[in-house]
Amino acid sequence: MWRHFYHREGNTNDLASAMVDWQRKWSWDFVKVNPRASYHVEGWGAKFVFSNEELKKPVQTVVPVHGPDDLPRLKCLFPKEGALGEQLAALKLIREALGKYALIVETIFTPLSIVADLCENDEAFGKLLRGEKKVVKLALEVVTETFKRFGRECLDAGADGVFLATTEWGKRKNITEGEYREFGRPYDLEVLEGVKGADFNILHVCKAENLLNSLLDYPVQALSWDPTEPTNPGLGEVYSKTDKVLIGGLDYRKTLLGPSQEEVRNQAEAALSATGGKGFILAAGCTIYPETPEANIRAAEAVRHKAQP
Repeated sequence: MWRHFYHREGNTNDLASAMVDWQRKWSWDFVKVNPRASYHVEGWGAKFVFSNEELKKPVQTVVPVHGPDDLPRLKCLFPKEGALGEQLAALKLIREALGKYALIVETIFTPLSIVADLCENDEAFGKLLRGEKKVVKLALEVVTETFKRFGRECLDAGADGVFLATTEWGKRKNITEGEYREFGRPYDLEVLEGVKGADFNILHVCKAENLLNSLLDYPVQALSWDPTEPTNPGLGEVYSKTDKVLIGGLDYRKTLLGPSQEEVRNQAEAALSATGGKGFILAAGCTIYPETPEANIRAAEAVRHKAQP
């Protein structure tokens, strides 16, 4: 399970120590580096006020893109500079602290979701996507080239792969399958080409009504999503369609936040049953809330350990 530490994400050393502390506490099967989400857009002028409180998210104060004229101004970023460079430095520290046997993946958003995050909101980006295709694609090319290079640098810095996340732009509420084939897939695959050969690349398809079934052929070793959401494909369904490792099974919004450890255990056992415990990593369907009770995490851990030979 992975989570935000909002009060420790503002600089390299604090982020690295938060990730190392979390891993040493729980000994997860892989380390999903969970940086501040804003690192993807800060280099293009997005600004945020960061919190010193563990449960308080950063607040955005400057939005770089207000209309189609702003998109052609985006230029490729240098991966070793600014917020991207901070992430590379954090990866090096995490690798040094945890040693060569830890499996580490860096979180990267898809180019489509990054361009969307440069805009005022999802509705504003949706209008650009459908009304200004040419400039949107120019922006996607810039972002793709930036993060293709960044992904390679992540591997050089010590990561074993990337956790490529669609965020809000892998669900039917925001985008159709046809639109994703045009504005998502080509750019996602370019980013993944940059980390080709890595040991452990993960595609994470976020939210409800997601497009996972259209993305099963992505060149990754593992698929992560929330199969407990009724509008998403279930574990058994996806297990029958792919030989990739499946990651998920625990409801991070209700079950893991709730008062019942028995519910957590039941859900974990159901996930193991759906997959036979093979080619499967028990996990939350997305980033867990910082206030998730430790008793619930331990309940899931107990089932995991019980299932291991």
